Formats: sequence, C-alpha cells, structure tokens
Amino acid sequence: MGRVTQAEAARVRRALLDTAARHFAAHGFGGASINRISVDAGFAKGTVYNYFSSKAALFQAVLAVGSTHTVEAYRARRVDGPTRDHLLALAEADIALVRQHPAFMQTFLRELIAPDPPIRALLLTGLAPLTAETSAILARGQHAGEVRTDRGAETLAAVFLGDLSMAYVRVWLADEARWESVADDVVSAFLDGTTPR
Repeated sequence: MGRVTQAEAARVRRALLDTAARHFAAHGFGGASINRISVDAGFAKGTVYNYFSSKAALFQAVLAVGSTHTVEAYRARRVDGPTRDHLLALAEADIALVRQHPAFMQTFLRELIAPDPPIRALLLTGLAPLTAETSAILARGQHAGEVRTDRGAETLAAVFLGDLSMAYVRVWLADEARWESVADDVVSAFLDGTTPR
C-alpha cells in the first residue's frame, strides 16, 4: 500500500471533521463515539486517531475550523471603516458559516450550556482564532475612541461573542427568517453599551 498524499490526507481529515461536527451536534461531546465518527465518515474504526490524538483534540479542531473560517471570511471583506463596520462584517461572516454549516455552531452551543469545566476549556481553545480577531477589532476601536476603555478588549470580545451566540439560539428556537437582522441587532445593542459616554 502506498503512502497517503497530502491531498488525500487533507480530504480524509476534512471528512472526519465534517462527520464529527454532525455527531457532536447530535450527541454532545460525551455521547459522540470516535469509532462511529470514523465509520460514518467512510473509514475504518479508529481512523480518527491517525489524524487527532484524542476525542478532545477532534472536538477542538471542529470548533477551530468554524472559528478560522469565520476569521478568513471576515478578512477577505477588507473592511475599512469604524468599529461598527468591522463587527458587522465579522458577525455577517459568522452567520454565513452558521447557516451553511449549522453542525459547527450546534456543536458549540450544545456544549456552551453544559456545566462541565473541561469542556468549556476546550470551547475556549477551539474558538481562540475568532476570540483573538474580535479582541483585535475592539482594541482598535478603543484606541480610536469608539469603544469604552474601562474593560479590556478580551472581556468585551467575550461579551460580544456571547451576545451573538445567544442570538443564534433565539433564531433557531423562534424564527428562522430572522437571520437577516441578527448581525445588525447584536452589533447595535453591543455598541450601545460600549460606546464611550
């Protein structure tokens, strides 16, 4: 049997991540089975371990994929304007990902409400790219005098991303058609509370 090419390894890894996202969304971290993920992705039992060291590493990778895609989509927009424009572009990029690949966000939301501290630590690590980008936007807003400075940019980023996540929950539970106004609603409410007075 020949060596696996980089392209083939990337294809297998992506299939495992997509399948894992669906399993984590449906069954939670604790209920998801590594062997079932491998088989449902079309591979032999245990294949996950050729690409990820543990279920926790796979879970973090699922979250990191979504987080990184959001950041890349935001950066591709090349926003040039005030903090509001940057936050809107970031939220819109995240919403587009959520709507195209709902299992990634469902994985996050399902575990967000769980009281398990180790799982929350995995969430924070997996979402680090999105959190860092949001913090950078808000730090620039603070420097420009557009965002209050009595709280750190990291704290404000956590509030903004929490607001955005709760808006996703409300839309899923109540009215799928409200997606179009989520970004503006969240950014407006957030900036109302963080604009210097």
